[in-house]
Amino acid sequence: MADNPGASYWNWLAPRYARMTLRDEAAYARSLALCATHVSGRDVLELGAGTGTTALRLAPQSRSYLATDYAARMISIAAERLAVDPVPQLRLQQADAAGLVGRGEQFDTVLAFNMLHLLPDLDGTLRVIRQMLKPGGVFISKTVCLRDAPPLIRLALPVLRLVRIAPWMRALSEADLRASIVSAGFEIRQLEYHASGARDFRPVIVALRH
Repeated sequence: MADNPGASYWNWLAPRYARMTLRDEAAYARSLALCATHVSGRDVLELGAGTGTTALRLAPQSRSYLATDYAARMISIAAERLAVDPVPQLRLQQADAAGLVGRGEQFDTVLAFNMLHLLPDLDGTLRVIRQMLKPGGVFISKTVCLRDAPPLIRLALPVLRLVRIAPWMRALSEADLRASIVSAGFEIRQLEYHASGARDFRPVIVALRH
């Protein structure tokens, strides 16, 4: 994840996070299927990889796959999972976007699932992501747009934060998110919602680096 003072929260949450089950497996499968075309045979970076669930599923299709998270405990659990189910293409690293860009490594595809709304500096991170993509590279995000969520969720969030069930998050709308991605130098090629039936406020966006 990109610069954020909340690493202690995610380190605390990591063991519980690893035990969580997907609420909408079909929606997650649709998101993975959309990513597959842009991962197959390519050099991939995943930001905010958490405990490695997505990386372990997608990395076998890639040429190389670097999964990162700025929370050390998240990466530690991902490493335990990788040891049980090795994937030769997959590397794990504790890092945020800003820490990676100075190395000069570039990727065909960058993935960011459920993390852009957690960034204090969204616009700066999007510019860094663009730098890490090869010309014509693809950025795929799935992002909570809190301003588009049902009112009850928006009202409950401050309480959930007090009891450490929810982290700080930016109140984005889909329009805000699209504007930030375009402003950072991307062309949006695809926008989908993958939830099964329920109101969805997590758009999946595929964007091309200019």
